[in-house]
Parts: sequence; C-alpha cells; structure tokens
Amino acid sequence: GQCRAGACGARPLPRNPRARLAMATEKLVPLADAASNRGLPYSTLYDLCKGGQIEYTVIGTRAIYVYMSAVDKYIELRTLTPDG
Repeated sequence: GQCRAGACGARPLPRNPRARLAMATEKLVPLADAASNRGLPYSTLYDLCKGGQIEYTVIGTRAIYVYMSAVDKYIELRTLTPDG
C-alpha cells in the first residue's frame, strides 16, 4: 500500500516555504551514508529518526533516507560552545 503522511514513519516537508524549497532541491542520502559522513553510529542516527528528532523519508518498504541539512540542523542545535 501507499504511505500517507506519518503512516509509515515518513514526515512531510517542513511548512516553512524556504526550508521546504531547500529540502525539495537537495538530494536524499541513505541513512548509512549520512551516519558515516558525519561520524555518527548508524544506530544513533536511526534512533533519532525513529524518535522524530530528524526528518526522514522511507523509500520502498524499509530504506530510510535523510537530507544532510536535516542531520546538520540537528547537530547544530545541540552543539555547545564555550562562553568566551
């Protein structure tokens, strides 16, 4: 069957038109490649996706893809900088 928004874990594009346009023109990356590219364990990135903390897309029945900008945004929002 077909996935409806949220029915198979996939999330719709963001409501912000600027963010939607950026993500719509960006290539999807397999979850394993995204994890490797950012030096994260696959299981950590998988858990973040399934927990709703990083937007992702399901292609077919199991393949999970993400936008690198979504991963980078998550990392950026959680990066602590020393007071200086």
